[in-house]
Amino acid sequence: LPLLASVPAIEEAWRLARQVLLRCIRRRRLEHDIPQLAVCWSLGRWSFCRDEALIEQAFRVLTDAWRRLQVFVDIDDGAGEEERARRRWRDQELAVQLFA
Repeated sequence: LPLLASVPAIEEAWRLARQVLLRCIRRRRLEHDIPQLAVCWSLGRWSFCRDEALIEQAFRVLTDAWRRLQVFVDIDDGAGEEERARRRWRDQELAVQLFA
């Protein structure tokens, strides 16, 4: 994925890069890791995308991530209730920013 930062500014190259990005996000199940999803998401430069099929796939990924956040059950990972609430708030804020 770090190579996606070096994609030449050619629309066809970006289309292929976005396809690779979406495939990696799905395979790594990053919709379950919002902070990591946000890092990868920025590599796609989605505001410049005009491919309707790719935009649809991208929205599907974001929708899945948002749904996961809404049904997320806090797992007792040793963090206090306040820390878990803070992380959940952060993840929700990040997810909303990805939609923008």
